[in-house]
Amino acid sequence: MALEEDECEICRRDAKWRSHANDMAFWNCPHCGCYVIAKTDLPNLRRLPPTDRPKVYGWIREKNRTEGAPHITSSLLSEITARPLPSIRKRAEFLLLEAIHKQANLCPEIRLEETRFKAATYSENPDDVHRLLYYLAEQGLLRSTHSSGGAVSVEGHIFAESLTTKPRPYAKCFIAMWFDEPMNQAFDEGFRIGVMQAGFDPVSIDNIDHNNKIDDEIIAHIKSSTFIVADFTGQRGGVYFEAGFAMGLDLPVVWTCRSDDVEKLHFDIRQYNCVVWETPEELANKLKKHIEATIGQGPLVQAAN
Repeated sequence: MALEEDECEICRRDAKWRSHANDMAFWNCPHCGCYVIAKTDLPNLRRLPPTDRPKVYGWIREKNRTEGAPHITSSLLSEITARPLPSIRKRAEFLLLEAIHKQANLCPEIRLEETRFKAATYSENPDDVHRLLYYLAEQGLLRSTHSSGGAVSVEGHIFAESLTTKPRPYAKCFIAMWFDEPMNQAFDEGFRIGVMQAGFDPVSIDNIDHNNKIDDEIIAHIKSSTFIVADFTGQRGGVYFEAGFAMGLDLPVVWTCRSDDVEKLHFDIRQYNCVVWETPEELANKLKKHIEATIGQGPLVQAAN
């Protein structure tokens, strides 16, 4: 199907799109990059405040460089906008990575009329990109820097290539909970946000595609986590098992429960300090503070500083 022209809902610039499977749409924006989103979720992009838009298009550009066109959902938007902006150093690195992305030339140019560089650096205005350019030039990573751009030096190209081989910070948190429709909002607006704001990557078996036995997948993800969050709302036997398995591996467990279910907790659990919550917003706030106090600030926040 041919691409149609329309206005990108993130940056309001001219872009192209085409229908995708299951009422999804594929967007190709010269500023924001390529992304897939359900047509019913487009209004969520439209309602983004201006201060959150750089977080979204910067994240899209980052995904385009490493994984391709990401699938954006409402809950994912909440995660992205809850994150702090990357540090100045990281944004400068992203400028280099965008410059060499899919380029055959040894020293590619950075042309500021290509607004992808503004998006890739999570910037709200071109002045921010200018400042990053001059910072990179001072480090010897750019040459021929001028008002309309610059060119990556050989040293800059080598440095940018080294960034792509660095291992990602180990930051996974497995969330064990009752996956039922009444708990969807608590997961999207509570658990995910609290874990992300503490600097960790929230993982649940409910949102992972796999071809293995579900028991094996749960065990594998718990083993590869820094810690787990175990929520006992609904008193699910699986959550008790997963918490016990994590403890057997000597992994920290953050215990949580909705206030109307606390009295039903098994007596073995009541000896632990449990984060008691009523609303998703309260859960996100309490969970972030509890994780930072007991586990520490996660690598995803540290990397942004």
